Amino acid sequence: MAEDLIAAIETLCGAIRSLPETDELLQNFTARGLDRGRYDATIPIRDELAQVLGFLEPFEQDCGAEHLAELPRLHVSVLLSHLAALQRITDEIQTKCKIQPPTGVVLPSYQGSERRVACSVENAYSQLYSELAPLRRLAIDALAKRASGKTTSPTEGLTGWPLVDRCTATARQQLEKATTEEEFQAVGLFCRETLISLAQAVYDPAKHSTSDGINPSPTDAHRMLGAYFAAELVGGSNQAMRKHSKASLDLANELQHRRTASRREAALCVEATRTVVELVTIISDHR
Repeated sequence: MAEDLIAAIETLCGAIRSLPETDELLQNFTARGLDRGRYDATIPIRDELAQVLGFLEPFEQDCGAEHLAELPRLHVSVLLSHLAALQRITDEIQTKCKIQPPTGVVLPSYQGSERRVACSVENAYSQLYSELAPLRRLAIDALAKRASGKTTSPTEGLTGWPLVDRCTATARQQLEKATTEEEFQAVGLFCRETLISLAQAVYDPAKHSTSDGINPSPTDAHRMLGAYFAAELVGGSNQAMRKHSKASLDLANELQHRRTASRREAALCVEATRTVVELVTIISDHR
């Protein structure tokens, strides 16, 4: 059944990536036959699906897929049901935003239930996380060793957070040897892991409230670090530092989720991620 699980993960990841970006040109939506306003209303759903994608991507790699073979059959069955539900929600997005030819009418779809559907995605993601988080860490470690060409982890101790240091070093090593789009995308994966590890190291829900009141998932680095900067750099005297920190975080987050990747974008992603790490290290006085 592991093969079925791997196939389901790959299919779901591909479907999420195929969803148009929110800021795509209007003519692209027209060419797809999608109503722009209706599609924009699905942002809460797509934001949650982006979290799912970021979590599942390591399992698309060979060394990640290998770890899935260790799961008991019963666990695989449960995971397949959650993946099927997420696949259905993903597929429905474009279907429910379709303009019906030749009338140009958009049929009733979510009818204001986008938030409820987003909660369904979040719940399914929580189940995936509880089952797969330990295997995901093993997959990331295996990818890091492959990228570094070593059987030991890259140099640690630069920030004092071992996971952050390993992922940062691995991202740089991956960038140095990357030549294909897939390899440049892997740079973004390691940058994302860097910020997830960083956020988990410093985020305290009792001290760092999110701006939208939503409790961040364990891999929602953007929301956790945004709350961290807002709380730790409070006050008018820190306004410039808050803006700089937020801009660096936003840039790193955007570049990590680019579906097309070039050497320039990968290099910018590494640099933006490094800046965020440096800012948090200085603010926390952790070094």
